[in-house]
Amino acid sequence: MNERLTPAQLVRNAQRANGAGTDLLTMGLSVGALGVAGAALGAVCPVCVVATPALVGFGLLQKLRAYWFKRKATSTGLPSLSPVTTRPPQ
Repeated sequence: MNERLTPAQLVRNAQRANGAGTDLLTMGLSVGALGVAGAALGAVCPVCVVATPALVGFGLLQKLRAYWFKRKATSTGLPSLSPVTTRPPQ
């Protein structure tokens, strides 16, 4: 896990994490809406109480990972692809 990723790989990872985050947020909000509807009818779903914060939290974490990957890919601190040469003193 000590390998360096290229900017293209970082962008690809950011896109995947962003898509996964969006999917997890959508699922979490959908389960939450079902839980609210059930609570309005008088029944509390224990799975909804546990799954909603878990899915929303993990979705936000994936969105944050996507931001980190994208920021790292576009930062100027990435190592250069050309080798560094040093000249001997004259």
